[in-house]
Amino acid sequence: MMKWQQRKRLVTRRSGMYLLVLCLLILGLAVLSLVTVSVGAMFVETEERQIERDLMHAIGALRVEVTSLHDELRELKATREADPPA
Repeated sequence: MMKWQQRKRLVTRRSGMYLLVLCLLILGLAVLSLVTVSVGAMFVETEERQIERDLMHAIGALRVEVTSLHDELRELKATREADPPA
């Protein structure tokens, strides 16, 4: 039979081992979560940049179109003022 002190050490060692395993599992899951989040953020950032680029091109095209419409409106006003209806 084991003495009380030997049993106490055995229990302490086993409980310590279980606690260590539990801590390592939690730490491993935390690291895995951080890696997953980092990879996901890279994909989102890349997609976000592409969307931003597309929006900038669309805004540029709209500016050109609005400028063209302003010029056309100015020309129409100038011709209307030059040739008043009779």
